[in-house]
Amino acid sequence: MPSTIYVYDDETAKMLTPYFPNTIFKKGCSSRYVHWKVAGKSTFPGKYYLYVSALPAFDNDILFEMIKRTLSEANEFVPLRIRLHPFAIVSRQNRNWLKKKVENKQIEYPKNSGLNNDLINATAVIGVGSTVLEEALLLGRPAIQITHPDYLRYVGIGGITGTRVIDHREFSWKDLLAITGCEVDANLVRSRFGLSEKEINYDVLFS
Repeated sequence: MPSTIYVYDDETAKMLTPYFPNTIFKKGCSSRYVHWKVAGKSTFPGKYYLYVSALPAFDNDILFEMIKRTLSEANEFVPLRIRLHPFAIVSRQNRNWLKKKVENKQIEYPKNSGLNNDLINATAVIGVGSTVLEEALLLGRPAIQITHPDYLRYVGIGGITGTRVIDHREFSWKDLLAITGCEVDANLVRSRFGLSEKEINYDVLFS
C-alpha cells in the first residue's frame, strides 16, 4: 500500500481512510486544475444555457435526452448552446438531429468557441459527468448535474450553493429558470478542488 496519497479535499480522505489504514493523506491541487487558481468570478450577463458533454456514449445520450425535453416542454424560446467533448461518442441520429436544430437556430453549436468564452457568457451550465461543470462553478456560474441510476457519478458538485443534482427522470426545463441567478459559493468550490493547496506534480511526488 502507498505510504502517502494526495487528495483534493477532506471528504475524499475520509472515504478512503478505512481502506488504507496505514496511509497518510495529504491535500494538494491536481495539475489538471492548477490553471484555475487564478480564475475569477465572471461578471458578464448570461446569454444562454450551456449543455456540456463528456466522452462516453451514455453521457451524451442522457444529455441529448435532456436537451430534447427542454425544447419540447418550453412554452417560450430558451437560448441553448451545446458544447461537446472533442471526442464525444454521439450517435448518428443525435448528430443529425443537432444539425437540424442548429440550422433552424434552435440551438447554438459554435465548434471553435473557447471554453472560457462559453462559460463566462453562460446563464447556467448543465451536464452529466463533464468536468466543465466544476470549471463553471469556479467562474461563479450555476450548474445542474443530471444523474442516471444505471451509472455512477464521476463528477460531484452536490452540496455547493448554486448547484442542483437532478435525476434525469425528474429534469424539466423549469429547472433552468429555477437556477437562473443563483449565487455560487466560489470559495467552497476552490476548497473542494484543492485550489488553495500546492500543485502536486511529479517533482513533488518523487522528491
